[in-house]
Amino acid sequence: MVKIKKYLSIAIGILEAMENRKHSHTADTVYETIIELEEVLKKKGFIYQEKSSRSITGTINLTVTNEENEGMITQVKFFPMKDTDTLKTFNKLDGRISFIRSYTKPDGSLSIQLPIEYGDSCKYFMEISKGSEYEILNAEVDIKAGEIITNQQMLSRIVNIQERGWNAGDIHHHSIYSSPTYGGTDDVIESPLEVAHSMQSVGLTYGALSDHHNILNHSEWLKTASKDFTPIISKEISTSNGHVMSLNVPVDVIYDIPKGKQRTEEFLRNEFIRITDEIHTFNGLAQINHPKDLSPAISLNPKFMDMIEIFDTMEIWNGSNPMLRGTTNYAAVLLWLDLLEEGRFIPATTGSDTHNIRANDYNKMLDKITWLVTTAKSIVSVLPSELKSEVTYLICLYDKTVSLLENWAENSLGSGCVRTYVYLDKECLPENILSSLRKGNSFLTNGPILIPSIKNKIPGEMVEVGHHQIDIDIKLISNKPLENLYIYTNGKKLTIIPLENKINKDSKIFNYSQKLKDFNIEDIEWILFSAASDCTNLAITNPIFIQHK
Repeated sequence: MVKIKKYLSIAIGILEAMENRKHSHTADTVYETIIELEEVLKKKGFIYQEKSSRSITGTINLTVTNEENEGMITQVKFFPMKDTDTLKTFNKLDGRISFIRSYTKPDGSLSIQLPIEYGDSCKYFMEISKGSEYEILNAEVDIKAGEIITNQQMLSRIVNIQERGWNAGDIHHHSIYSSPTYGGTDDVIESPLEVAHSMQSVGLTYGALSDHHNILNHSEWLKTASKDFTPIISKEISTSNGHVMSLNVPVDVIYDIPKGKQRTEEFLRNEFIRITDEIHTFNGLAQINHPKDLSPAISLNPKFMDMIEIFDTMEIWNGSNPMLRGTTNYAAVLLWLDLLEEGRFIPATTGSDTHNIRANDYNKMLDKITWLVTTAKSIVSVLPSELKSEVTYLICLYDKTVSLLENWAENSLGSGCVRTYVYLDKECLPENILSSLRKGNSFLTNGPILIPSIKNKIPGEMVEVGHHQIDIDIKLISNKPLENLYIYTNGKKLTIIPLENKINKDSKIFNYSQKLKDFNIEDIEWILFSAASDCTNLAITNPIFIQHK
């Protein structure tokens, strides 16, 4: 699916959820409206001028260190500011996506040329981060044409849960080996080493490189191993009825996609069984990816839901979509919860599904849509009636969803944008990581650290209780403010607890850890937790199971 149609399909799903009704419009019909509107505007003398890529630049040589003055790999984003902006007044949400994403090298250095859009100087809002366990550091940099400036920053760690056994990873990522150069179909240019550094820049300690069509990345990917990073070999298998992940399997597992009369339900079912059996022969992990995707070819066919337990894990949160009502991620979570209600536990995972570590998937596209909508508003009243109706829908779609999607795109795209934390009581090795994923000893996040425990039992484990009230320990720490803690139990019961930060609001750490006393668990068989402010700061745990004595 081309990027603009994917963006439109996400927006339409969100708007339908907002209005609680199905629309007749699709990504294809809205895209056709955009093409027709552009032609009409052109005839009226309105021509979109893409922002020029001026060759005028300035250079920043940045060094980022930790508190011990050691260089470190970090994620760095640059947002152009207006002359009147300050660090306190700057707002990323302005109807355009214009950030530049990069990362420092292992020694903490980054030398990057930043474009100067107008005049001979430019201010940038610089955001330095390293995932969930570090502060988010903001600074203003002034770049002048042809000049080189130096800048040094120290990034503080706000919590270290790795030393307590929790390791963050991304098990769904692509590289140049998914591109047409190697028989693939995706426009990816990054090497395995670039992907590894990009993953480490957001605090990941393990990662799987899951290219389509082949396993050509395996040898290169394994060479990225270091004391701080564990690579896991992988492949995303195309089946025409869903995408299956083959994790830590050294051979090229291939689903035989049948044609013609051979394409029977029985054949397709047997192929799913055969490839998962082959994966398990090598002690690998078989995962179903994005099971509710809009494209039938990469979504799990509903006919096969009865055999979903052949998969070890299920990706309920794919980074190429936001986690909002009306999205495919939201549908995947509902599917997962329904399976839990039926007593069918398939541990949940995340994956960024990154095809572009620059994360600028929608930058130019949103600029053009913003211009089209803004211009259309001034002439919509004189458009032919049929086109007027379609353009009115486009304007409504834009107005009601653009801020949500801009916020998501600027904060939640790229390597490790969603990550799966696993608990390891052993070394951070592929087989140990896979074991924890299979058990569901994990939580999923794009920001907060959320670790619940009941009598020292964590997600994926069973706790025995002899009474109807229990104490629940919640470790909940974030580098951005949170609003609510959500508690889900079987029977579709939901408890919402508003959160209050225990530390000064200007602090770089937001600690909401607490003990929930005498929580009623009568008739409760499982309990799971979520915490959020919005879709860019959200965590979900796997369930803790309750065994009543």
